Amino acid sequence: MNEVLVRDGLTEINGLRLAWQEWVGGDARPPVLLIHGLGSSKRVWDLVGPILGRERRVIALDQRGHGESDKRDDGYDIEQIVRDDRALAEALGLRLPVVVGHSWGADVALAYASLFPYGVSAVVLVDGGVVDMRSLSDASWADIEHDLQSPDVSGLSRDEFLARTRSRRDLPWRPELDEIALSTVCVREDGAISPRLTHESQRKILRSVREYRPADYFEAVACPVTIVLADSSTADERARAFLALKQQGADAALMGLRRSPDRRVVWFSETAHNIPVHRPEALTAEIEMTIATLDDE
Repeated sequence: MNEVLVRDGLTEINGLRLAWQEWVGGDARPPVLLIHGLGSSKRVWDLVGPILGRERRVIALDQRGHGESDKRDDGYDIEQIVRDDRALAEALGLRLPVVVGHSWGADVALAYASLFPYGVSAVVLVDGGVVDMRSLSDASWADIEHDLQSPDVSGLSRDEFLARTRSRRDLPWRPELDEIALSTVCVREDGAISPRLTHESQRKILRSVREYRPADYFEAVACPVTIVLADSSTADERARAFLALKQQGADAALMGLRRSPDRRVVWFSETAHNIPVHRPEALTAEIEMTIATLDDE
């Protein structure tokens, strides 16, 4: 098995510095670009990157306003985020990457493949990217917006924050989750924490999520698309309603992605939304299966 080298870096693009992490154990093509979700960080891929990186280059980045990347007051619309991510990929020499996005990052990944249809090899949308939020009533959106917002952790101590993370019922705890969770916050000298993504920046992203319409991007996508969706059994009525929206969105994607030479939907049962940390091995297998289809072409 190839040794996987790991390194971190900061690269300046579009007037701001974006942080990234790389795993590389070989020069197989194509490379992979991993895009995190709202309020998350590049560290959400800590369990996926080392496996994918055994044969190829894999880059995970902190997007504008997140993690260790620079914070800005503006530029949080989806197409500016895509331009950031594309510029970083080019600066790091990622030629025709497979772009993998989780949650809001899946919205970004789909837009990336649409805006740069000949700049990607394939796209993998991980529990995101397919729901048309504009179809929701104001009341329904208010509920989903509440669920999408990162919980207010300002003022908690480091230990209190970790205790809250470890007590989550939807995501089985494993040791790696501590560092992944801590990557989303700053620990001050007094021991209290604050989120790295500011509340105002989060609200700006949520406004762009509210206006996101997947169908606007389907027609231009010319690469294979794999959609991986979580299906957790729940008695919660709101969760069931959102699951139905994901199903509708997946069906619409299969119809709308007409230029895609290969499109498929994979459901992970009994799985939390945070698939990269709940089911990293299974998710990696789906990404590698997508890459294998490229080899067959």
